Amino acid sequence: MLMATNLPPLQIGVIDGGMANWAELAQCVSSAAFRAFCDVHGDGIVVADADRKILLANKAAARMLCLERKEIEGRFLDRLPARSAVDLEGFLAASEAGAFLTILKDRKGLASYHVQGKIINSGEANRHLTILFMREQQNGDDAARITRKAPGAEARTTFLAGPTAESLAKSITAYNRNARILILGESGVGKTAIAQYIHKSAAAKGRPFVHVNCGSIPETLFESEVFGYERGAFTGALQNGKRGYIESAMGGTLFLDEIAEIPLTSQAKLLKFLEDGSIQPVGASASKHVATHVIAATNRNLREMVAAGSFRRDLYYRLSHFTIRIPCLRERDDLNELIHLLLQDVNETRHSPLRLSEDCLSAMLEYHYPGNIRELRNILEHLAIMADEIARPEDLPDDMHLEMRTPADPTQKTAMPNLAHISDGLRSMVQAYEMDVIGQAVAKYGSKREAARHLKIDVATLIRKMRREG
Repeated sequence: MLMATNLPPLQIGVIDGGMANWAELAQCVSSAAFRAFCDVHGDGIVVADADRKILLANKAAARMLCLERKEIEGRFLDRLPARSAVDLEGFLAASEAGAFLTILKDRKGLASYHVQGKIINSGEANRHLTILFMREQQNGDDAARITRKAPGAEARTTFLAGPTAESLAKSITAYNRNARILILGESGVGKTAIAQYIHKSAAAKGRPFVHVNCGSIPETLFESEVFGYERGAFTGALQNGKRGYIESAMGGTLFLDEIAEIPLTSQAKLLKFLEDGSIQPVGASASKHVATHVIAATNRNLREMVAAGSFRRDLYYRLSHFTIRIPCLRERDDLNELIHLLLQDVNETRHSPLRLSEDCLSAMLEYHYPGNIRELRNILEHLAIMADEIARPEDLPDDMHLEMRTPADPTQKTAMPNLAHISDGLRSMVQAYEMDVIGQAVAKYGSKREAARHLKIDVATLIRKMRREG
């Protein structure tokens, strides 16, 4: 028995004698019939207006982007939530270069999509529709035909830790050669993010990524946790024994974070595994072979530890077939981009977007970030709580202000004020004196941030004084 439906009749046809006007196009896109038609289509369909505002996204597109429809429609093509699986900025970049067919990868690198754009003109200025058709790529070899890498994905790769694109590419080559990768850098620079990026870029889909924080495992439990143990190996052992971290990472990636914290007594056993791929769980009578990729990371100087005898030299060489050195945040020249990139993520969880005042941004650009990217994230989260719509210097965390108020250089000699213009009044003389001292400090220390630190004032105050007198 056929059941009646509430779907309105769908009329598909061609308008003779010219193109559809804007009113007809807008009515078509907003109709329930057109939406129903798009939803039964297997390809992802996204319709945007001349301003790149998304008017419609069908069910397939929402699935490919891993977003709800309400998170897509009404937004702009280049401003989808950061957790969108596919960054459509790649299509925009390709279209601006004259190509309306490109291939985009999802952020995890696990799937690729053909994205083709079609323009429907209305004959009216700045009134047209862009329709994107997305289809999951079946042949992995087609990925070589990517028109251009998505700028958003590129920016997020930059955000990870700031190594050069060449270093990242070489790390993938090292991983594919089963070479051990050592990631060096201060705490908070993004070592874990880099390890995850390498794994997602190079490992086969579905392979495990096992993150082991070596510094959090007590020395007495290190061997049983990392190598596993057999039934009855010791008092309190589980009835069926336990598989260790190394075996859990079989076929995937073992990430040994804080590798410098491994007890010296356990380093020899780890060295054996790195040499021949075999492990012997605690209480086992025989060893077993485990094939896994190994990435290690530390914020300490392993060469100094080797010289001091607290880290085995042979283990160091086994771990460092390929080394990535991640610069700290204060050494990077893309801080402004990072701040705005992270601010986008923060704004995804706010009802109204947070903006940084000019003074607040200047203070953040001059700050030295001892906690690196992790601290920058925390500062932005703090501002998202403290500020309503515009964050100002006074909204910054107290400990950030304290960090900027370090003791002055005792060797700094303060210049005497110039009394030639005493008739201008005390206030003008004080301002002129301040500008003279600030100018000397900036010239000596090379940056406003360092000058403010030595003058024991906030960098925002220093910048404000310079602008007032400029």
